Amino acid sequence: MRQRPLCIVFLALVIFIFAAKASGFSLWGEPEENLRRYAEEISGTDRVIYGVVAAREEKTNSISYFLKDTYLIQNTSFKEADIASVKKETPVSLHNINLYLSKDESLITVGSEIIVFGEPEVYKNAGNPGGFDAAYYYAADDCCMSVYAEDIKVISEPGFSVGEAFALLKEKLRHNLNALMDDEPAAALSAMLFGVRTDITGEMKLDYSASGLSHILAISGMHVAIIGGALYRLFIFLRFNIKAASFAAIALAAVYCVFTGSSESTVRAVIMFAAMHMSKCVLRTYDQMSALSLAGIIMLAVNPMSLFRAGFQLSFAAVAGMACLMPLIKKKIFKKEGISKSAKLLRRWVTEPAVLWLSVNLMTFPIVLYHFSEFPVYSLVTNILFVPLVSIVMITGMAGAALSLFVPAAADLILFIPEIILNMQNKAGEVALELPNAMLILGKPLWWQIVLSYAGITVLALMLKKRKTGSPAVGFGRSVFKAAPELCAVILACVSLVHLPEGFSVTALDVGQGDCIFVRDKNYVYMVDGGSSSESSVGRYSILPYIKSQGISTVEGIFLTHADTDHMNGVEELLGMILERKTGITVKYLFMPYWLADTNDGKNIAALAKKAGIALRPLNKGDGIGFGGTDICVLNPETGDGLTDNAGSLVMSVEHGGFKALLTGDIEGEGEERLLGSLGGYDCLKVAHHGSRNSGSEGFYNEVKPSVCIISAPKKSVYGHPHAETIKRIEDAGADWYQTGISGAVRVESDGSAMTVETYR
Repeated sequence: MRQRPLCIVFLALVIFIFAAKASGFSLWGEPEENLRRYAEEISGTDRVIYGVVAAREEKTNSISYFLKDTYLIQNTSFKEADIASVKKETPVSLHNINLYLSKDESLITVGSEIIVFGEPEVYKNAGNPGGFDAAYYYAADDCCMSVYAEDIKVISEPGFSVGEAFALLKEKLRHNLNALMDDEPAAALSAMLFGVRTDITGEMKLDYSASGLSHILAISGMHVAIIGGALYRLFIFLRFNIKAASFAAIALAAVYCVFTGSSESTVRAVIMFAAMHMSKCVLRTYDQMSALSLAGIIMLAVNPMSLFRAGFQLSFAAVAGMACLMPLIKKKIFKKEGISKSAKLLRRWVTEPAVLWLSVNLMTFPIVLYHFSEFPVYSLVTNILFVPLVSIVMITGMAGAALSLFVPAAADLILFIPEIILNMQNKAGEVALELPNAMLILGKPLWWQIVLSYAGITVLALMLKKRKTGSPAVGFGRSVFKAAPELCAVILACVSLVHLPEGFSVTALDVGQGDCIFVRDKNYVYMVDGGSSSESSVGRYSILPYIKSQGISTVEGIFLTHADTDHMNGVEELLGMILERKTGITVKYLFMPYWLADTNDGKNIAALAKKAGIALRPLNKGDGIGFGGTDICVLNPETGDGLTDNAGSLVMSVEHGGFKALLTGDIEGEGEERLLGSLGGYDCLKVAHHGSRNSGSEGFYNEVKPSVCIISAPKKSVYGHPHAETIKRIEDAGADWYQTGISGAVRVESDGSAMTVETYR
């Protein structure tokens, strides 16, 4: 390390950035705290905004524009707004904004000055464990809000724009590939070559994740090395001298980086590619770790918030694994002499790729679990089979894409090659998902687990470096014995990330206008409702990430309190993913009130559950379930009472030792009245119907006497939830209350006597 001062500087910079953010400081290149607060104030209100279009990207259902140098025009109407009013008013700077338009709108030229009328929405921090933290992600772009335009005026357009030329070229190439290839290989090739992920479907993402080949879809060091290396060899073939060939290859690699969107992994790869070729020009030794550190220093000096993006972390960790661990492992297991021809072939096509996979995955494993909470079990096989083919896909794909602009017939012949390979890759993902335990769900590690894991990896590297290579004649048993310390270090690195069983808790997730609650006790997990009328795909993007982040692979049962969409559409989505083997989660039982089983909604979801191998169990008053040290007892509905819908909601009492929680669904009216007189006191209450004034009478709160109330409602509910009358009743009862849309997920823990409440946001 002393011989690599750049490594020390890079590590010091990383530690400084982590410490600064942990202490609550804003860093350069991210929105300041006062701008974030202002964005919160104006979020959801009609505003007039000026900005310059810096980039354009076609999304699945919209066109995305990245606006730089944006300003809020406060005292001028949209009709009167022009460039003069922008300069005259000294408007409020909003830094950068993401603008979205429907695909029906005309394209706006990159470089144009525009004025937008619409409702800006502030990017929020994740509301649930495992959720996407939009505020942190977009902070790296110095951006804290987005806007869907209701109206737009173009003030000026550039005569020529490199950004517009690149955008048009990418769109043209993407459309050409879609016309000449099948949908899925065309989408994969567009992502690999141009960084265009418009046509990558959710199913494709799952297939590539299950096969462990997601990294192929992201432009990274491998892609830059293939393209940059091919360009360098081309210039040498054209009789350029080494310096000229190097500078030309570096320049074109940099252009390619800008063309594809300048992702963190691509920028890192281009800087390292430039360092490697510059070292040739000045006749100096190229050191991979020093080049990696140089790239990190440059990138973090320009944009420190990129450190918190998964792409940055995985890219740097993967290269560190290749630079530090792979040479040591190869030195440990490979003999230098006396290798047969067949052994050389085995080493080249199997053993060396396996060592590469092991080195990269050991180093990236903690980061993968932190961001994705699961690991593809069969990724070793798929990477050995398909990673060597990436260069063929890249070169033939690039040639075919270029020819598609001039000679489509010739391009069709060449693109046949990458199409076959990419179809095989996609099929590998489908096959992997059909195999048992394709995705190993381990949960999201805590910071100290990550530190412990990297300590184990460091110990492993030091031991491999100090130990001398053993004799090739050593037997298997002795080899295992001699390798025992290294194996222990590997176990330390991996076992430290196992998600340990937890105690009893009740957790209400932030799902917008909806309900989703988890009751846990050790290894037993039950889910109560799961739906939202304000969050799209709540099962895929809110509920499933939470389950995985907690290391949950089996849900004992899902309770449906009633049939409203905001309580069950996420459950339907989750069951559909289980049926199609798009997730490794298993569910044993589906519970619902007895009356719901006889309705069309109940029959439909029961049929879906049956296909997914999940047993159905109707419930009525008096039914109970015991697990661990916890008991759940059904209080409503009662057979023959004639109650359905909200009034017939499933109401359950959850008891753990001396702790009691009351889960009420959307109970109201006659259903609530029937409960009065038989409830008693509760420590925790899930407020019915999102805090509606029609649920929870004064008499109800006087009887339940909750210490803590949880309201599942967004910060700005279209229904005005929670209503002021309900809040007053809760406060008059002397209870504390938490709203998921404000606090994020609310977790109540108890050891059977004491109770603690934690909020995620």
